[in-house]
Amino acid sequence: MALLVDTGRIELDIPVDAWIDRFLDRPGLEGVPLAHRAAARSYQLHHFEHRDPADRLLIATAIDLRCPLVTYDERITQFGKKRGRQQEFSIEI
Repeated sequence: MALLVDTGRIELDIPVDAWIDRFLDRPGLEGVPLAHRAAARSYQLHHFEHRDPADRLLIATAIDLRCPLVTYDERITQFGKKRGRQQEFSIEI
């Protein structure tokens, strides 16, 4: 998030850390730490055309936790459509 704000790709109404805290206060959401298994798996997602390591970490974490990934990112959505069943990965928009 901070990188997206710093590069001007998105604008937030409050500082990044406060925005994340506010977002995670919503019912049904939980922040999770990055696990070493997800970090290792992110490297193995060679079918994901996008090389952004943060996106790969998000996908790998969702796979490890067996939970859907909520995103509007078109590349992640396309990966989910093409490889989701094989990777036990699903997308929620």
